[in-house]
Amino acid sequence: MLVLSLFIILIAIIYFYFIRPLNYWKNLDVPFIPGYPIVGNFIWTSLKKQSFTDELNSLYNAFPNEKCVGMFSFGTAPALLIRDPELLKQITIKDFNYFTDHTKSFFKDGFDTLIDRNLFTLSGNEWRDMRATLSPAFTGSKMRGLFNMMNDCSEQFVSYYSNKVKNAKDSHLEVELKKSFTRFTNDIIASAVFGVKCDSLNNEQNEFYLMGCKAAYFATWRILLSNFCPWILKFLNLGGVIPEECCKYFKNLVYETKAVRERENIIRPDILHLLIQAQKGALKDDSVEENKGFVGTESKTVGNIKKLDDDDIAAQAFLFFLGGFETTSILMCFTIFELALNPDIQERLLNEIQNTLSESNGEFSYDVVHKMKYLDMIVTETLRKWPPAPITDRVTTKNYKIQVGNFSL
Repeated sequence: MLVLSLFIILIAIIYFYFIRPLNYWKNLDVPFIPGYPIVGNFIWTSLKKQSFTDELNSLYNAFPNEKCVGMFSFGTAPALLIRDPELLKQITIKDFNYFTDHTKSFFKDGFDTLIDRNLFTLSGNEWRDMRATLSPAFTGSKMRGLFNMMNDCSEQFVSYYSNKVKNAKDSHLEVELKKSFTRFTNDIIASAVFGVKCDSLNNEQNEFYLMGCKAAYFATWRILLSNFCPWILKFLNLGGVIPEECCKYFKNLVYETKAVRERENIIRPDILHLLIQAQKGALKDDSVEENKGFVGTESKTVGNIKKLDDDDIAAQAFLFFLGGFETTSILMCFTIFELALNPDIQERLLNEIQNTLSESNGEFSYDVVHKMKYLDMIVTETLRKWPPAPITDRVTTKNYKIQVGNFSL
């Protein structure tokens, strides 16, 4: 009898937690893509049979005549997939004050302050205050200070492959672009954000790069456990989506670098220095005019200045790594791919670069790059065709009604 009772309880738990949620959109009479328990609409991604982007594209095209459709993310959490451009603009621009927060279905709270306190995962007033605190760090003049560090990494990258070509027997060199660009972006982030000098092409086993690779690889089993059985990860001290050893490495790196700088009065105009300045309340907003390129937008930051502690600094620094490590290398790969397919565009871009450098007497600087309008167009168009982040998620912070077709939410 006890066994039967436990079996019934187990069946009830499975139904209420894993099966019943899949009827959410059906009960609201909203067009939806049927999902599966635990993995939602991403079964093929979970089984490593299809990439996340390809499976998402299939979901997007499932109802080509609908402006939005219901779907289920990992953990069978219901989500509304917006397809209509006008509705998308309404949500992300005009009514953005309703959608300031991200969902917590991927990076769950409670595993490490490195994740819990970064700008991407904060919500509500905490997000507004952190954004208000950090905004002065990203003015044009601050970016000019970072440019030289990025340029040094670029020269290191070019020098490496120039030497490779010189030493090649037939002056022909095959390059695995993704691997090369990932190492390149790793060196830039290490230098411009954490103040660490790396040469990941010559020193392939450097610790910063190896830890970065581990942190940027989101294992499916970690995502599922953090959603359904977070206590297992916490009990085994494995961390959440980001492994515990990676979190400790990046936190200790920030703590130790910050301590050395303060003890020896070292000033290096990188992101870590700007975060330390923000912690001291000494970060000034010197934005007057900004070169925004073709996709630049004005943004009003509303919030109170937050008092940062060392965990806050480490979390924001890590966010730069997480946001730029894979995404930038993916953008570079697709840009090269498109230029290879379109030699006329490649030639026009080369002419612009040569002419701009000639006008600046060979000087290569932040302002010189901003004069290259065709380069800006190419990067923008590549991002449109091949976005490194194929989806963005938002959650409503207040009641919001959507009237689409025959249904309203």
